[in-house]
Amino acid sequence: TAPITGRYQLNASVCATDIEDEYLYLEIVTSNATYGGVHQVPDTSGADHELISVSHLVDMDASDTAIIQVTPSGGANQMNMHPYTFFSGCLLACRRGLILPARLW
Repeated sequence: TAPITGRYQLNASVCATDIEDEYLYLEIVTSNATYGGVHQVPDTSGADHELISVSHLVDMDASDTAIIQVTPSGGANQMNMHPYTFFSGCLLACRRGLILPARLW
């Protein structure tokens, strides 16, 4: 959930195992729009591990939400999610201007 209105960098990486479909759709779904794309799985006979990622700059209002959605293309609609799956978000700019990282010494 966005604490304030601004532009956010949203990132997701999903590690899926035992995939039995030819394509996976990885999307970041916000209150206002959906961002993402299609990933082709090179081996559809139960691929060992597939890591797919998506990153987008997203305008969000205060209290808007973002979720990650992974959808197999069809067929068996079966896969397992590996623990190395993550989501992160960072406020880059707000109405007052850019949010710059603190200088490291």
